[in-house]
Amino acid sequence: MASSFLDFAALKQAVSIEAVAEWLQLDLKKQSNGQLRGCCVMHGGSNDRELVITPSKGLFFCFGPCGGGDLIKLTAQVLKVGTKEAAQKIADHFNFGNSTSKEQVPVPSHRTSSTSITKEELPTDGSSPQANGLKPLDHLTTDHPAIEALGLSVAVCTALGIGYAQKGVMRGRVAFPLRLPDGTLVGYQGLATSPDQAPLLLFPKNLDEKMSAPAVAKEAPKQSADEMRKLFRVVG
Repeated sequence: MASSFLDFAALKQAVSIEAVAEWLQLDLKKQSNGQLRGCCVMHGGSNDRELVITPSKGLFFCFGPCGGGDLIKLTAQVLKVGTKEAAQKIADHFNFGNSTSKEQVPVPSHRTSSTSITKEELPTDGSSPQANGLKPLDHLTTDHPAIEALGLSVAVCTALGIGYAQKGVMRGRVAFPLRLPDGTLVGYQGLATSPDQAPLLLFPKNLDEKMSAPAVAKEAPKQSADEMRKLFRVVG
């Protein structure tokens, strides 16, 4: 049975962040420069200028603890739901249908085929068909300058589960999922996004243990953490 696919990029083109803010009943005042400003309901702020929405860029930013992002993240934080659920709520409210596009995206490295695959073949939350392993992080965002600098498209990041982490152990880094040969998620590798972050690549402390688990040993030769790091070299 074919899985439904909600094209986040197309959704953000079809629906404006200003319309979403109105739908969420945010009390914002339009400024002379076109921005919208008001109190941040996401953390209960009282400063009427701390939440800024820039319609021309489709982005919001909170000068408090909430950070920033696109209209999907804004909805997720206001309604306190996951990213995928937030996107679906927007699509439902604004009558945006599921994508039937056959746009081609690069084949992930774990695929053996040399051809392209369509977006419908890719999961929308970075999850794997494998039921075991860790649960994918739902707070990662693809709307960050570091993602753009790496040349990664929203479609690829969404499909593979790559994103910028604003909290947790990988906070302030671009997080890349680490999976076993069978697709099981065992952790995330964090790539530094600023010169003051060390180390450049942050790996899970217990990566060796997970790579040497009995279930893994049956399917593939044991690889050390150092060997795993060689798979993620950063080319300057």
